[in-house]
Amino acid sequence: MRHWSLDEIARFGASFYALGDRKVVLNFALADVVPFDAAVIAARFDPARFAVKLTPINPIRRGASSGFRTLLRSQRAARLDTAIAALRAQGYDIVVSVGDGREDEVSSNCGQAVWRAALQGREKDTGCH
Repeated sequence: MRHWSLDEIARFGASFYALGDRKVVLNFALADVVPFDAAVIAARFDPARFAVKLTPINPIRRGASSGFRTLLRSQRAARLDTAIAALRAQGYDIVVSVGDGREDEVSSNCGQAVWRAALQGREKDTGCH
């Protein structure tokens, strides 16, 4: 599947901002093994038009088998403080949306429980734990 570059996302997002007075929210699911650089964001997204939301990566088998684990609930969560400070220094409004860790225990994140219930009895693996 073709992905947009950050520049393409910035242009598209800026056109949304022109339609109203609310900032466009960029949602970043921070992974333990994936770098996050506030300077890269600031170079493309005007903090007067964009806000940043930081969220966890939900624990599903497929992501975990690829090495993706959330930064927000890991031993390296201090990196989150660094990212927030860097984004704030650039002038961004920030939302940190971590949720309750018990959601992970019962796989209720982002509709995982509904998906699992819909497929119950089928042999297909949903990737949830």
